[in-house]
Amino acid sequence: MSRERRERVRDLHDCELALAREARQIPPSNLEAQPSPSPWSRLVQKAREVWTLLWKEHTTPREIAIAVAMGAFVGCTPALGFHGWIALGLATLFGLNRIWSWAGSRISNILIYPWIVIGEIELGHYLRFGDRMHLTEKEVMASRGRLMVDWLIGSIPFGIGAAILFGGLAYGLAHLRLRRASSSEDLSSRSEDVR
Repeated sequence: MSRERRERVRDLHDCELALAREARQIPPSNLEAQPSPSPWSRLVQKAREVWTLLWKEHTTPREIAIAVAMGAFVGCTPALGFHGWIALGLATLFGLNRIWSWAGSRISNILIYPWIVIGEIELGHYLRFGDRMHLTEKEVMASRGRLMVDWLIGSIPFGIGAAILFGGLAYGLAHLRLRRASSSEDLSSRSEDVR
C-alpha cells in the first residue's frame, strides 16, 4: 500500500471516528480506547446478567415461600438425582423463583436423604398396612425395589409436610428480610430529612 493511500485511509478513519463521536456524544478517549470485548468476557457478563435476573425474579415473601415449598416437595420424591432439575422445570412452568425452588429441593442432600427415604417408606407402609417396618439404612438399600410402592405412597404426605414446614420458614424469613429492608430505608430517609 502506498504512502498516499495509507494517509487517505487514516484520514477516512479519523473522519469516521469524529462522526461517531458526534452521533454518540462520546468523549474522544473512550471511543478510541475501547477494545472489543473477548468472547470470554461477554460470556461472563451475560452470566452475571442472568444471575442478577434470577435473584430478582418473583421475590415477594409469598412467591419465595411457594417456590421453596414446591422445591421441598419435589426433594421428597423418589426421583433421586433429578430433584433439582424437576424443581427448576416446575418453577419455570409455574412462574416461580427458580433459585429458591432449587434451594428447596436441596432437602434431598446426601446427609439427610437416607432418613427421609426411611421415613417415607415407614409412613407409606403404615398407611397401607397399619404397622411399622422398623427398617435400617442397609435394609432399605437392599430391598428398595420391593419397597417402591410404600416409598411412593409415603412420599406424598411426607412431601406435603416438608413443603408446609420449609415454605412457612421461607415465608417468615423473607417477610422479616423485607421488613428490615423497609425499616432501614425509612431510617435513612428520616436521617436525610433531619439534615
